[in-house]
Parts: sequence; C-alpha cells; structure tokens
Amino acid sequence: DLQVTNWRLVWQRNFQVAKPLLLTAGYQFREDQGNNPSNFGSPSNRILSSHAGFAQAQFNWDDRVLATAGVRHDEYNAFGQATTYRLTGGYVFKETGTKLRTSYSTGFRAPTMNELFCVDPSFPTPIPNLKPEKSQSFDAGIDQWLFNDRLQLSAGYFWNHFTNLIQFVSAPPVIGLQNVGQAKSEGWEASARYAILKNLEVHGQYTYTLTRDLGTSARLPLWPVHSASAGLTANLGGSYLYS
Repeated sequence: DLQVTNWRLVWQRNFQVAKPLLLTAGYQFREDQGNNPSNFGSPSNRILSSHAGFAQAQFNWDDRVLATAGVRHDEYNAFGQATTYRLTGGYVFKETGTKLRTSYSTGFRAPTMNELFCVDPSFPTPIPNLKPEKSQSFDAGIDQWLFNDRLQLSAGYFWNHFTNLIQFVSAPPVIGLQNVGQAKSEGWEASARYAILKNLEVHGQYTYTLTRDLGTSARLPLWPVHSASAGLTANLGGSYLYS
C-alpha cells in the first residue's frame, strides 16, 4: 500500500497601497515522501519537492472596478521549472446589481504521488513516466442579484487548452494513466442561489462541457457532457469543543 508523508511551509505578506490596491507576496515549500513496497518492480520510494514564489496585485475602485494580476514561479526536483500567471477583471453595475467578469490564466500541474504510483497488476501494460500537465484557461460570465440580494443568478462560458493532459485510458493495448499531447474543453455553465432564510440557502448548478483530444478528435473519456448538482445549506452557528 502507498504511504505518503507531506510537509508544507507557507509564508505570505500583504501590503496595502493606498485604498484601492492590495499587494501580496509569498513563498511555499512542499515535499511529498512516498513509499510503496508493492510497486510491482518499479522504484518503491520517491520524493517530490518544490519551491515556489508568488506575487499578486488586487485593485478595487469603489467596489465597482475590480482587477487582479498574479504570477507564480515553481522549481521542482523532478519536473524542472514553471512560471504561471492569472489575470482577472470585473465591473459591477451597482444600480442594477449586475457584475460582468472575465479571467485568463496559465497552469502547470505536476503528477501527484498517487498518480506516479498508480500501477495495478491487472493492467496488461505498465504506467508510463508521466509528464507535467500544462494548461491555458479563459472564462467570461455575468452575475445578477435580485430581491435585495437574496437571489443570485450566474451564467458563463469557459475554455481550456491542455498540453500533456494526464488522463486515464482504458482502451487496449493502453490501460492506465498517460499524457494526451493536446486536448481542449469548452462549454457553458449556469447556477442559482436563493436565501430562503437568513441562515438557510438553496443552490443549484448545471454545466455543459465539450472535450476533444486534438490528436485523434475523440472525446476525452470520463469527462461528462452534462453535469448538475443541487443542495441545501444551513448555517446553524455556534461551536462545540470536546477534549
């Protein structure tokens, strides 16, 4: 069985520059130590570690014009270096309770310890050496508040492009995790929240997603086209401590 020990150290500092601008800077160290004696011939011990520095600027003018810009640089012991960033923007029409929003970001996801050790003797082929997953993402949407902010309606469009997407494949002769060279997903989503009472809220969400492996034009497995959820949230307050 896989045993993982995780260590994490995070330092973060905020700097308020005048009223509309908040700057954030920080550092993160993370180390995962994994051991799997039954890894079927592969190395049973692995150590994944990374150092990261990050910075972000948040701009808020009169709760009407909103923007953020952030950057992060990671150095991995097993996967090299990666620099990613994220930009967001929004505008609030206070008179109508409407918010327009958009964002663009890049991503870098190193294989997890579980994915690197994901080997099953029933699979006819071994798990290949996984490469880090890279991505580009864009979204745009609108939020609308009604009935004295008790009801929130949201709708938006999203688009993602992946390089070396880590994907589970179950089509012989390949069964297991592998990297998909180029892939994309895009779609629409809608959600609603309604405060029935001060501490009681009902909410629902629906997402329509289209995916493609750009090398084969096939739909990505295990990605649903339609997904929906609904729930009821109650905030009862108070606290309980037992020792």
